[in-house]
Amino acid sequence: MWDNHRSDFESVLGSGGSYNYDEGAIAFPDSIDKPSRTVVTAEIGKSASRMRHLIKHDDGTYRTLFPIETERLNMFPDNWTKMNDEKGNQIPDSKRGFLMGNALVVGIVQSLREPIRELILRRRC
Repeated sequence: MWDNHRSDFESVLGSGGSYNYDEGAIAFPDSIDKPSRTVVTAEIGKSASRMRHLIKHDDGTYRTLFPIETERLNMFPDNWTKMNDEKGNQIPDSKRGFLMGNALVVGIVQSLREPIRELILRRRC
């Protein structure tokens, strides 16, 4: 399929527009002065995980992200995931983190909307 449609993608993205996935080292702790890694479904919790963001406090202790921080990293409004379950109980922070781990970054989706629309319209002609 790639061979048949490569020129379509490259006409929009250019020949350097591809993404090369590489599961390399994860910084420890995370730097709050640099762009964030992707939020994952197991982001919030008490157990150790290679994938969770860890923030170092000035006193040397560490913490994981708060739900509102995962929402902000994905460019959602604050407390977007603060909701009740079907029984009326507030969902736990771990579930809120899970929801954001399955989400897309809103700004990226918005920036891709028009180029994808143009590509679809061009292919219809």
